[in-house]
Amino acid sequence: MAFWRRDGAPLLEADEQLTVVRPYRQSVELHEVHSCRLPVDRALEVLTRARRLPGADPATAFWGAAVVPALLLLARGRLLPGVSPAGFAWRIGPVRQRGLGASAGGWRP
Repeated sequence: MAFWRRDGAPLLEADEQLTVVRPYRQSVELHEVHSCRLPVDRALEVLTRARRLPGADPATAFWGAAVVPALLLLARGRLLPGVSPAGFAWRIGPVRQRGLGASAGGWRP
């Protein structure tokens, strides 16, 4: 997983350039940004901590909050393989709203 700053400033651990697509007027543009790539286990650690960090980037805080219920679903065996019109897919179920909402700070699927 790659982390980068929206303002283009380098991260403390930035180790490579990453090309990202950003909105520009009525279209999009490619931009080179400093990035830090982390393996999934380390990225999950960063995201789960960032969700409660004052001053965290809103996108990072959002994904940090989203990853907690996802990990709970995975741990409870609720992430299931399935098939969609586009091919293979993952689905969740059955889900108890009460338990999931409490862990996500009010976030609802």
